[in-house]
Amino acid sequence: MKKTLEKLLKENPNDAVKWNQLGLINMRKGHLDEALNAFAKVEEVTLQNTNNLQLAAALSNIANVAQIRGDLDLATDYYERALRLITTLGNKEERASIYGNIGNVAQVRGDLDAAMEHFQNALSINESLDRKDGMANNFGSMANIAFIRGDLETAMQFYEQSFALNGALQRKDGMANNFGNMGNVAQSRGDLDEAMDYYQQALKLNKALGRKEGMASNYGNMGVVAQLRGDLDKSMDYYQQSLEIEKALGRKGGMAFDYGNMGNLSRTRGDLDEAMEYYQQALRLNKALGSKEGMANDYGNIGVLSKSRGDLDEAREYLQQSLDLFTEIGAAPQIAQTQALLDSLED
Repeated sequence: MKKTLEKLLKENPNDAVKWNQLGLINMRKGHLDEALNAFAKVEEVTLQNTNNLQLAAALSNIANVAQIRGDLDLATDYYERALRLITTLGNKEERASIYGNIGNVAQVRGDLDAAMEHFQNALSINESLDRKDGMANNFGSMANIAFIRGDLETAMQFYEQSFALNGALQRKDGMANNFGNMGNVAQSRGDLDEAMDYYQQALKLNKALGRKEGMASNYGNMGVVAQLRGDLDKSMDYYQQSLEIEKALGRKGGMAFDYGNMGNLSRTRGDLDEAMEYYQQALRLNKALGSKEGMANDYGNIGVLSKSRGDLDEAREYLQQSLDLFTEIGAAPQIAQTQALLDSLED
């Protein structure tokens, strides 16, 4: 497909649609520089022929690449430019999609209220259009917010609504995401067998689709379950498989998740120096992303490690930073857990 597009573009270099298609293919393969070059060509071509719909798509795609790379300011700027243009054009379907993307950025930044508002805006538009694939995405995104807030029942309800729509449409990529997310809920409830079953169903679909980002997420989550079961060697193997894919794709958020989990595993094994190295790697990535949830997890992990070393002052400092961020986000379970860890330092 890629070679065919490149051949066609040599024949007609002003085809904005095909430049967008080529950019999307490169983005899915993790070739982000090539993707940006293709999307930039769309902007160049559309300025000549006033194809504003393709320009809006290119702006949104550039924002997607920026988000993958962790440049949230740039991503927001391009999403907002795309939203203004698409609103002028009156394209409600694309408007809903961009609201969802802006919500994703707000979620990474820890602004859950803003994220939920954007997802609800998107859902309202998609419901008015009876656009079931968009509705499925929106329910899944709203479930993620409920999950972060610790409302597992609401999260599962939203995930099930999303799954029902994706299943009816046979959207296997959406179903894979749903299986993975429902596995997270099961894991949080302590049902590791159910969680692993969901993750394996997700992995099977993602492998069939060749969705590397999905596979990486599944391997990471399966590593957590293996670690909770006490199978540390298998757990590390899963984390390394996940990290290898995330690095190839340039996905900083996924890499940070893996480093954090590998730090937890090293701490369990008693290798505190190695654990600290992993936590610091995770923290650097999450800081670069501006991910408050990620930073909160990293500060908490470093605080627990400091406590293990007997440095209670350092532990208190890191745990307080973690608590402040979790409070800002509104992550109720983590707030309670981190407060309990802080209280234990006074015993």
